[in-house]
Amino acid sequence: MKKLILTLLFPVLVLAQDYDLGKVTIAELNQKQHPTDTSAVAAILFNKGKSCIEYTQSDGFVLITEVVAKIKIYKKSGFDWANKQVSYYVGSQEDESLIFSKAATYNLVNGKIEKTKLNSDGEFDEKYNKYWKFKKITLPNVKEGSIIEYKYTIKSVYLSNIPDWQFQQVIPVDYSEFVTKIPEYWTFKYYTRGFIQPVFKTDVKAINIELKDKFRTIPGVSGASSTNYSTQNMEYSETTNKFTLKNLPALVEESYSNNIVNYLSGVQHELASTQFKNQATKMFSQSWEDVVEKIYKNSDFGLELNKESYFEEDLNKLIKGQILSENEKIIKIFDFVKNKVKWNNLSGIYTDVGVKKAYLEGVGNVADINLILTKMLRNSGIKANPVLLTTRSRAINLYPSSDAFNYVICGVEIGDKIVFLDATDKLLKPDVLPTRALNYIGRLVRENGTSTEVDLSPKVHSKKSVMIFASVDNQSIKGNIKETLTENRAYNFREKNNAISEESYLENIEKNMSGFEISEYKIENKKDEKESLKEDYNFTSTNEIEVINDKLFFKPLLFFAIDENPFKQDKRDYPIDFKYPTHDSYTLTYNLPQGYVVESMPEKMNIATEDNLSSFSFLIGQTGNKIQIVSNFYINSAMVPSDYYDTLKVFYNQVYLKMNEKIVLKKQ
Repeated sequence: MKKLILTLLFPVLVLAQDYDLGKVTIAELNQKQHPTDTSAVAAILFNKGKSCIEYTQSDGFVLITEVVAKIKIYKKSGFDWANKQVSYYVGSQEDESLIFSKAATYNLVNGKIEKTKLNSDGEFDEKYNKYWKFKKITLPNVKEGSIIEYKYTIKSVYLSNIPDWQFQQVIPVDYSEFVTKIPEYWTFKYYTRGFIQPVFKTDVKAINIELKDKFRTIPGVSGASSTNYSTQNMEYSETTNKFTLKNLPALVEESYSNNIVNYLSGVQHELASTQFKNQATKMFSQSWEDVVEKIYKNSDFGLELNKESYFEEDLNKLIKGQILSENEKIIKIFDFVKNKVKWNNLSGIYTDVGVKKAYLEGVGNVADINLILTKMLRNSGIKANPVLLTTRSRAINLYPSSDAFNYVICGVEIGDKIVFLDATDKLLKPDVLPTRALNYIGRLVRENGTSTEVDLSPKVHSKKSVMIFASVDNQSIKGNIKETLTENRAYNFREKNNAISEESYLENIEKNMSGFEISEYKIENKKDEKESLKEDYNFTSTNEIEVINDKLFFKPLLFFAIDENPFKQDKRDYPIDFKYPTHDSYTLTYNLPQGYVVESMPEKMNIATEDNLSSFSFLIGQTGNKIQIVSNFYINSAMVPSDYYDTLKVFYNQVYLKMNEKIVLKKQ
């Protein structure tokens, strides 16, 4: 029997197993919409998963996970459900194996069921990092009305790798089931997430396995060799746990959501202990301190973090002999690393090629880059430490695990404040993180291997300041706009637009805004991430004026007004995620056309939600032929609990209505 490998690794995300694949009916193919959700673009008719620790003669105990799914496609926008991606582990002494089978698409053609099997060109592997790969399939011949199905099997010697299971999805699920079969030698804890709890059943039965050993006898002087077999029985109890849910509604992903997987009903397993015959119990449940200690001792983390013989000459040139403040040192080193090592778009908390090679060759993953940054800052006398986090693309782990993290940044302690640095992007400045890293909670790892939880939420408002000076006539509004963006908003603009030409950028704006023309455009600090980004341009808009019976109607905030209330559901179970606090400031001055006077204009408003999570003010006044407006809109918290949803929904509706009220001008 091979030695059992019990390393705790990030569980593979999977979907389902067995409900008799291949049994597709004409009635199912004829179904035009889901019976309980007519808006559904697709529906999971069933998905079932089973993870079993089984004994094999060749490998000993292995973890076998089988998944099957059957999915109905209703609309073109549901075609993505015919693509499936599954990750598997390849980064240790033995790779996991992943095999897709029974993958096919069913269509109704001339009243008969037509089956199209998955071909080899519809299946491919993709590297995520040196520890993980993806296997992807794209089902063929998918149309509106198709049914697709697939099965996959993962074989793993990493017996703690029971995958996370999601019962609920963003489309309806008619039936979902997850089963585990675990011998008595292993004890797992399970944790459920989401707002709908599965039905749980458990059963224990005796297992008897016959083990065979083969050996050869050594012959005498004239005798022949022979092969003999010995057998023995292995008896143990096996616990079967079964989780099921039926008729699950789609979890609608409304505006301002974090990773929706965090709120889908599901189950996650953790290896708690092992106890083999004649051996003491071995505990595996961990605290976060245990997790960080394990990460720190990994040769691709702690050992790499402590290397320093590769950058001293450059660091001396950078800061030696100069009188620099702590902040100046941080910025110099941060800028140097951002330009020295290019990110290869691979995430992970462990280095990919190693810090020295990444430094010398100028390419590395996020750990390579930010561990280099951390060490260079430390060597210059800055109190810098790596910070582990989970990106927004991943669900947050329900229990302490080293596989809960997949990204690492640098945290610099200055007094009682921690400044966060991520050198993977030249457009980032200190304390501005890319959206992928804005997942609220991280763990700062100190030099002695201990850790502390840190809040990653931005505390400074990302501002949008707009000043408009314009004149109104009976056909258009013409004037000048000055717009300033700071913090994450400035970064988001640069990330989106720095790679395109100014001409293309302006063409895109005018294309998306009918009747809008820009001239004399100027932009400041487009590539200087340390400064606010500023745009200054003249504009003519013919779509903002409405003429009815010789009266002129226009919204004073023009196209800057929100065009709808983003919160539409009657209730919401999960938090509202704004990513970062925001402040929108508007100062507007309008010259009225000759021969017109104000018939009506919006009244002033000053409102705020409870606990001042958000506020809005709108002041308006007239002096002679000028109308002046000052408006401020604040979101003061990056994350708002679902308890405030009703309040926030009402608040946004009031803001929406006020922003869209119109000034009415009439002829004298």
